[in-house]
Amino acid sequence: MNQNPRYTHVSCEWVRAQLETSADLVVLDVRTLGEFVSYHIPQALLHPIDVLSSTCDQFDRNSRIILICEHGIRSEMAARWLAGQGFSDVSTMDGGMAEYEGEVIYGE
Repeated sequence: MNQNPRYTHVSCEWVRAQLETSADLVVLDVRTLGEFVSYHIPQALLHPIDVLSSTCDQFDRNSRIILICEHGIRSEMAARWLAGQGFSDVSTMDGGMAEYEGEVIYGE
């Protein structure tokens, strides 16, 4: 296991722009089901941080993965963990959903 995993920090604006132009981006929302249902980015897949270790194998380790949560704390922990597991292109969205100003779905 990598003792110094590498991942990047990206802004909410960068994520919004990437979602408009890039089809190969995997957006993982690591919040709880209740938070996700309350509101989420349309392209996001729910993978709560407490079960991420058992669900991450369904993704290619070379996928472009963006992790999001409510404020950026859980997503950073998840990014550090995924990078340590050998995922090569991992980013965490700074500010989280609390600062995201792009399209969201409410109540689903």
